[in-house]
Amino acid sequence: MVSTTASRLGASLGVNGANGFADENAALLLKIFSGEVLSIFDKKQIARDMVRSRRISGAKEAQFPIIGNAAAGYHEPGKDISDPATGLMQEIQHAEKIIKIDYPLVAPVFVSEFDEAINHYETRSEYAHQLGQALANKWDKLLLRVMSKCGDATATVSGSYAGVEIDANDASYTVAEFIDDVFQAKQTFDERDVPMEDRFLIVPPAWEVALIKSDSKLLDRDFSPSNGSYARATIGRMAGMTVVTSNHVPFDATAPGAEAGQKNSNYAGAEALKVQALAVTPEAVGQVSLWDMEVQSQYSALHQGTFLMARMACGADILKPECCIPIINTNAAAVQGPTA
Repeated sequence: MVSTTASRLGASLGVNGANGFADENAALLLKIFSGEVLSIFDKKQIARDMVRSRRISGAKEAQFPIIGNAAAGYHEPGKDISDPATGLMQEIQHAEKIIKIDYPLVAPVFVSEFDEAINHYETRSEYAHQLGQALANKWDKLLLRVMSKCGDATATVSGSYAGVEIDANDASYTVAEFIDDVFQAKQTFDERDVPMEDRFLIVPPAWEVALIKSDSKLLDRDFSPSNGSYARATIGRMAGMTVVTSNHVPFDATAPGAEAGQKNSNYAGAEALKVQALAVTPEAVGQVSLWDMEVQSQYSALHQGTFLMARMACGADILKPECCIPIINTNAAAVQGPTA
């Protein structure tokens, strides 16, 4: 029988295995895998769009300069403005925030070539889903945890504000009371001159559902045209903030311990108890990226399979604590949502 040329599924032009034949585990299959990881990562992480991000290379940390406010005063004709006695000359305060790059955050898996050969169902797409989910969830939780600790942070320079939190401290916390607290956060933002643009309210699903089900003005067309839908169970905005739902809003009184490889101080340790929601703008937290999320792969003849790994190298810390207000309930018995 005459031999013919076979089209090897997944093989890339010019990519050969050790025996000279096209390697079915080569570039094209891995490109499909990489694309699925990136897709899952983009869908699952919500906090990365609510922080100030900076990409660096060839460095282990990044500097965020912070400049204080200036003051004005009246000048008496004939007086020397530079004379300290007039009290007009001033020194504008400067500060900086250094955010370090943590050790790489990785999600690895090993795929046995033999197992793939004898397996009757496809597994790599599910592995792709799990690796992307792991990285997205991990980093999302860390960013939200940094946000939740803004309430305890000190002011950075003169003219800035220390962090503040709103504590319901109520064992019978109602939807109406929560709405009042959200508007209190809005008022505090306004009183501290926090920009109106890009304000977010991050809530757990329990509060989103409670708000939708409540008989309030949020979905009333007379008060909020096209703001949401009871039928679709959505809310657009509340108190001037875009409502975003996340399962990762921290609320437990017990914070996890610091993990090896974390170079920034606000991922672990004491935190605000029972976080119910986070009112935040992107100026609150800074994120520094050395490596964006990427996928690496390597076939190992010694192990007879392929190592696949999703990785990223980032760091995050508080920049302006006045730009995030945690709404907490220290009397909630670790309950997210209304208790009455």
